[in-house]
Amino acid sequence: MDGKFIDRFGERIERLGKPQATGVGLTLLMLAASSDYATGTEVSFSLFYLLPVMFMTWATGLQLGLITVLVCTLTWFLVDTAGGHVYSHDLIPFWNALVRGGFFTTVCLMLWRLRLAVGRERELARTDALTGAWNRRFFGELLELENQRMSRGRRPFTLVYIDLDNFKQVNDRQGHGAGDAILRAVVADLRKHLRRSDLVARIGGDEFALLLPETGREAAGPMLDKLHGALTEEMVRRDSPVRFSLGSLVCIEPA
Repeated sequence: MDGKFIDRFGERIERLGKPQATGVGLTLLMLAASSDYATGTEVSFSLFYLLPVMFMTWATGLQLGLITVLVCTLTWFLVDTAGGHVYSHDLIPFWNALVRGGFFTTVCLMLWRLRLAVGRERELARTDALTGAWNRRFFGELLELENQRMSRGRRPFTLVYIDLDNFKQVNDRQGHGAGDAILRAVVADLRKHLRRSDLVARIGGDEFALLLPETGREAAGPMLDKLHGALTEEMVRRDSPVRFSLGSLVCIEPA
């Protein structure tokens, strides 16, 4: 089991909707509680109550993770009480519940911090550090997924290639800082005029690619004209010599 498999498994869990994740979490909790009750007081099942806590924290976030901690702690207390566990003092089961709740909370918080760290590393591995656009490798993965999706639904998508003309002049005359500012402005302007479902990637020094899902020939033409006009207008406003060459490929069947 390699790191890539674990990362993808974690992503699959994160993509679950809250209703689905809650259903899985409740199922794990019922399995732990029923097993705990069935085995009596001699066998401890505290560890298994961690499963719904860990799952809900990773799948839905910290808030629902902490709620799951409370529910699991209360469930353990009720199962322990219903099982007839006899203690030497009436306060001991409450103390045990408090300790378990603290342990569950600690695991929940640590797991949430781990998920945030994994998310940051995943983002860094997939994005271009300068512009924040997707990088070439991840764009290829997204393109493959879109191709597979289209093969099932037969809905077209459009690929767009964008090259910045005269960009070298900016670097040579104004310095790389000015060139970096132009690249960031291009990505920001593209995102401003694209749909939320459209993807922007930097695939070279001054080369970008767009993936426009569910976009056929009729919709692609006007969209590209709009993008070209908006990008050119931004460069004119910046008094920059940069202009744009755009090419598109409309995919109507799986490649």
